Amino acid sequence: MPPEQLQQQRQQQQEEPDYLALPAAPDSAGPAAAAAAADAIELGRSRSVAAARVESLRLQHEIVGLWAALKLCDEEAKTLQLLEDKKYALDD
Repeated sequence: MPPEQLQQQRQQQQEEPDYLALPAAPDSAGPAAAAAAADAIELGRSRSVAAARVESLRLQHEIVGLWAALKLCDEEAKTLQLLEDKKYALDD
């Protein structure tokens, strides 16, 4: 291995913490830490559910707007067709 790669690898190893060398948490912190982790997970889930609901409402609103625009275009197309029919009827 070239010296530059060795030096880069050593530098990365020095920057990364050695998780095995970290002191273990006391046993009394186990249940409290587990409860805190469960609360954090539940909070994350509730936030993601709330964000999904907001996105769903936004999309529903957008769909209603697009549907209204489509209906308007359909009405305009029918009106134009009616005008063309009347025009051709007058030409005859």
